[in-house]
Amino acid sequence: MKLEKEEVKKLDTLVRLGIFKNRSQAIRRMLREGIEKKIATLPQTDLSEIAPIVELMLQLTSRGVDVVTITSPKTAAEIVSEGRQRP
Repeated sequence: MKLEKEEVKKLDTLVRLGIFKNRSQAIRRMLREGIEKKIATLPQTDLSEIAPIVELMLQLTSRGVDVVTITSPKTAAEIVSEGRQRP
């Protein structure tokens, strides 16, 4: 993860004030809080209808049945590298 100089200075200030022990602790805590805050803004979805389907898929998989097949003209490496490209 790359941070801007100003962000690093702000983190250092929080550490210097004793709010966090170190930058890593500060980043972990803020990331966790940011994720929780974002999730709280998402509409709640009832996934109970999906549970039986997932259970069946797991049972079939444990018996060696391929329940999901993904096909693409691209290789897995190409797909992954596309996801890693940044603007």
